[in-house]
Order: sequence, then C-alpha cells, then structure tokens
Amino acid sequence: MIENCIISNNRAIDGGGGGIEVYERPPYPSEVTLKNCTDTNNEGSESEQGGGLLDNHGTTVVTNCIIGYNIPDQTGGSFPPAMTFSNVIRETLWPGEGNIHADPMFRSYRGFDYVLQPGSPCMDTGTGANDGIPWSRVSPGYGRHNRQAPDMGAYGGPGAWGG
Repeated sequence: MIENCIISNNRAIDGGGGGIEVYERPPYPSEVTLKNCTDTNNEGSESEQGGGLLDNHGTTVVTNCIIGYNIPDQTGGSFPPAMTFSNVIRETLWPGEGNIHADPMFRSYRGFDYVLQPGSPCMDTGTGANDGIPWSRVSPGYGRHNRQAPDMGAYGGPGAWGG
C-alpha cells in the first residue's frame, strides 16, 4: 500500500509511466493500492500515455487520491485502475463511486506543497476513516477534526482549517 504521499515532478526515461508504473514480475502479481496520495506534474513517455499512473500488468486500487496535471495523460496502460472517491483531472469524469474531476485548488502552505485551499472540491469528499496525515503536522494549532469526511490527496486528514 502506498499511503499519504506526494508523487510529483518525475519523468519517464525510455518509455513507462512518469509518476507510478505498475508491472508484474512473475511469479509475483502486481497489486498496488494508493490511498490519500497526490500524483501530479509527472511526465510519462508519449507511447505509454501514463504520465501519472501507468498500469500494464497489475491490479491497482485508488482511493481518496488526486491525479492531475500529468503529461501526456493522467493514466494509461492496459488495465485501468479501480478508482473511488478520487479527483482525476481530465476532460471526462473517471468512472467510480465518489469520483470528481475539478481543479483541486492547490497551494503551498508553511513549506508544504499541494495543500488544499479552503473551498477546494477535494476537501471533505473522501471516504473511510480519518487516518490521513494529522493537520496539526502541517499547521500547528489547527489539529481539531472538523467532523467531516477525509480530504482527497496526500494530507487526507481533517479539513484544512480544523473546524
């Protein structure tokens, strides 16, 4: 499981996905779970079309993530990932429960990149337990839970302003 991480500013060399590439090495099948991750500003190879996430051989499950601003496309490969409660920034809505496609309204805050601005459509729209990075680590003094659903993206925990 890959959880509460930022995957950004990567570039594929000689083919492949820019941010994440899932592949299988026999006899081990590839099973990747992404939860509360932000996958942005990556560049995949033109032939693979997987700037953010490329899955050619595995089973990938994505929940509460933000995937966007990747080149040449957000996802690619032979096996589309199973996504729920995620924001995939592209022209059409990615199929799956709770998914959206909207500007996440990122900003930098106190040395942390890809923090959601107040009013972000990714705020309080995730699913599951509030087990993301505690907001108090990002913004001391704002650690109270706002009694809403988790946010999408790497910080995934309490609402940005703590309620």
